[in-house]
Amino acid sequence: MSRRKYKDPISKSVHELISGMHEVGVVNKTTMREFDKSCLVDSPPGANEIRRVRLANSASQAVFAKHIGVTTGLVSKWERGTAAPRGASLRALTAIGNAGLNVVRQSESAIRYRYKSESTSKKVATAASKVLSNPKASKAEKSVAASALTQKGSTEKTSSKVASSASKVLSNPKASKAAKSAAASALTQKSKKK
Repeated sequence: MSRRKYKDPISKSVHELISGMHEVGVVNKTTMREFDKSCLVDSPPGANEIRRVRLANSASQAVFAKHIGVTTGLVSKWERGTAAPRGASLRALTAIGNAGLNVVRQSESAIRYRYKSESTSKKVATAASKVLSNPKASKAEKSVAASALTQKGSTEKTSSKVASSASKVLSNPKASKAAKSAAASALTQKSKKK
């Protein structure tokens, strides 16, 4: 998608030599990519290229900007040639140019799902730990808390929090028999998962 420039005249000579060797099959793709990285400098895509990529994905400037994480005004400046993409924006444009907007949409969905799952797991672990360490909580509440902490989908951080909370409950002389039973159950179920 982007135009390439050589880092210096020596890089140009070396790259042209290795490219020729690659074309006749003496140099493999992996080696060629390494030479590309060491000899070439990626320059930002031009205004026409950015517009072509956006239109190829049937996106308005506003939709395109949203997926890249920039403002509509900035996309407009890129397309007029008064500004050039850099950093994360340049990487996003390159990915979109190579694979289309779906690559960004799929990444956004995966990130949202993972964040939501981790956030929910942490909240469950915190709430359940408070219930287990509360001497006034009923046996039923502690049983529910212990089972919530030992759910199949809990993360590694959640599992370590379960062990920590359960250990505190078991070592607390003021903890009720029901609390200690629930904590022991949580530790037992955690060790069965391994």
